[in-house]
Amino acid sequence: MIDAHFHSWLLSRGDYGWLTPALPAIYRDVSIADWQAQASAHNVKAGVLVQAAPTEAETQWLLAQVLQFPLALCWPVWWVWLPLALRQPSQATQQQPQPPTREQPRA
Repeated sequence: MIDAHFHSWLLSRGDYGWLTPALPAIYRDVSIADWQAQASAHNVKAGVLVQAAPTEAETQWLLAQVLQFPLALCWPVWWVWLPLALRQPSQATQQQPQPPTREQPRA
């Protein structure tokens, strides 16, 4: 089974403007390992990591997570600033990632 949408974040990155102490249940770091612990209990083998902040730094962080956890993450979904994509498509897509190499097939 695949989780079609989940988030991970690191508060110290500082670009999650929506994530404040007013949300105490989720105002903490949420790692891929945290998600894996919850997901595996429900026979979820992989997931789609969705961006939690609309910044380029967050996009880069997501792509790093894919490289660090290639067997857990199907693919990240990230933000692209549409006006930039329309004006300068090459710049908006210059960080287009390649699919990670898989050592084993997905279940």
